[in-house]
Amino acid sequence: MTIMEKKNIHLLKYVLVIVIVSGLFILYNNPGLLFLFIFSSLFFIPIIIQVNNNPRNPYTIFRFSLLFVFPVLLFCFLGLLLNCSNWFMVEFLVIVGILGALVNGKGMKFDSWFQAHYILMSLLVFVLLFTGANNGAYHAANNAKIKAIMSQMRSTAELIKIKEGSYADIGKGSDFNTYRGGIKEVYGRQNIDNSCFIDRKNDYPKVQKIYNEALLIAIDGSAWCYKADLINDSVPWCVDSSGYYDYAGEGGCSVNNYSCKGSDIIY
Repeated sequence: MTIMEKKNIHLLKYVLVIVIVSGLFILYNNPGLLFLFIFSSLFFIPIIIQVNNNPRNPYTIFRFSLLFVFPVLLFCFLGLLLNCSNWFMVEFLVIVGILGALVNGKGMKFDSWFQAHYILMSLLVFVLLFTGANNGAYHAANNAKIKAIMSQMRSTAELIKIKEGSYADIGKGSDFNTYRGGIKEVYGRQNIDNSCFIDRKNDYPKVQKIYNEALLIAIDGSAWCYKADLINDSVPWCVDSSGYYDYAGEGGCSVNNYSCKGSDIIY
């Protein structure tokens, strides 16, 4: 073993100690990051080991920076990948090609176990992000905003009731309509860039998803309800004059029913 190789081994040990100590410090302050730390380490530590195997290659740092950054880029461009979900197999094959190029290179010495590990881990990140996003995780922030706005609408309706003695004019209130506009704005943002750039390039028709929201007010102003679709959810969220704040029941807030709970319950 040469002096250079011994130095590299010592450097590797120092780096691993720094990673472990830093990870323990982060976990002590935020235990919720345990999964993220473990997952990141499964990328970072093998990459450091491979850096140690390529001490004389001038492109080592650049290549291994790309190896560490690529999974991060998958996360950052998740929205773009989701928009092109109808091209899933094309995306998958392109990612496999990029991964193959990253773990192979002239003058680079990669262990076969590392090549297999890196490709499988990166593909796992892609699949987990993709399936998790399609199952609603990606839309959680927008749904939380819709629910928060609807909670504010309920409070505004009660203030109008206290001031005017009924709910008859809540649909005319500027604040109330501003909130409704905020929900429609969330819907609008969902449709602005929801088409795939591949489809746009080839002039394929853009798919616009329709989101529904509805405000019902009793003629005598004694009751009201409002329901709005959530993103990527089949059941709308609903609020009403009873203080209800949850998913709409079947037949809730429709026709002459001002209850969110369902058509068999009328206030």
